[in-house]
Amino acid sequence: MDTLMNTFSNNKIVKELQELSKKVFEEKEEFGPDGLSLLKRVLETVNIEDMRIKNFSKSDSNIISTLIFKQNTLNFVKYAVENRETVTNDLLDSVIDVLYDIKDCSKNLAVILEKQRLEREIFYLVVDICYLTKYTNEKLQLSVREKTMPDELSVNFALLSTGPFKSYELSVLNELKINNVLVNFLTGYKNKLRKIVKETIIDEVCKK
Repeated sequence: MDTLMNTFSNNKIVKELQELSKKVFEEKEEFGPDGLSLLKRVLETVNIEDMRIKNFSKSDSNIISTLIFKQNTLNFVKYAVENRETVTNDLLDSVIDVLYDIKDCSKNLAVILEKQRLEREIFYLVVDICYLTKYTNEKLQLSVREKTMPDELSVNFALLSTGPFKSYELSVLNELKINNVLVNFLTGYKNKLRKIVKETIIDEVCKK
């Protein structure tokens, strides 16, 4: 990320992020309200411009570089949560919105593969942050409830959502009804579930 930050040195928000990174990871200080507010602004940034990635068009470069910054910013948010800093619901809403604000890229295979890699890393971070904070919002819950067929997003967020669900399997997962449907469902989706989701399922089942 440092290389990207240096490349974007003329971008004000990137300079601020660079200073915040130094404060937290070198000087071992907390993010604090101002730092967390900066993270929110970065997550809400539509485009980080003025960078050209080799062999990528200008528009593809902007899409990929923006995703890289958002991925790293989500890492900062996760670090803040793990270190028990108080994060606001507004910041967490911005975290969730990253899942919905990803632009389409060209049909360049290298760009597509890099975008898919970044999308996956971003998805993992959003799942982790939501489970660490036990937070979700109506926008995300609606996405889960409306699924008629489970997918990676819905199976990872089903436990944090409230019904009714259009998918019976998601309803069973949400309620953790211990039956063959749940066992078969978890067996089929075990490779799609984040570690923190699996741990939550085990903890909740053990309480029953």
